Amino acid sequence: MNQKIIVNLYYGGTFCFSKEAILKLRELGCEAAKKVDLKKDKVEIGQDYYLKGYRLDIPRNDKKAVQVVEELGAKAAGEDSYLKIVEIPEGIAWHIERYSNDREEILSNGSEFVVEGKAPARKWEAKF
Repeated sequence: MNQKIIVNLYYGGTFCFSKEAILKLRELGCEAAKKVDLKKDKVEIGQDYYLKGYRLDIPRNDKKAVQVVEELGAKAAGEDSYLKIVEIPEGIAWHIERYSNDREEILSNGSEFVVEGKAPARKWEAKF
């Protein structure tokens, strides 16, 4: 059995969800999604920078979020995201890393990948 993890492949983008995804997460009982103010269509990320999308403080392997990304596909992501699922073996400690500024590597593999939490680390990538 594998565990599923959401990564954002949009280089320079922010891990965020669409309004449609937030509504679906609410239907599934996700407490973090219930706290999102949908009256705002933009989320402030930094000084004078906004994106259309909603950030959630949830683990990247949250089962409900994974379900929504699988069901909605590209429609699950905010405008500044491209969310994909990476599967890794169950029981592996992991974390998300971002690629360096190697443009060729980013263009072929996306922005983020999953790394095993111990050395020697294995790496799992989603593909566009």
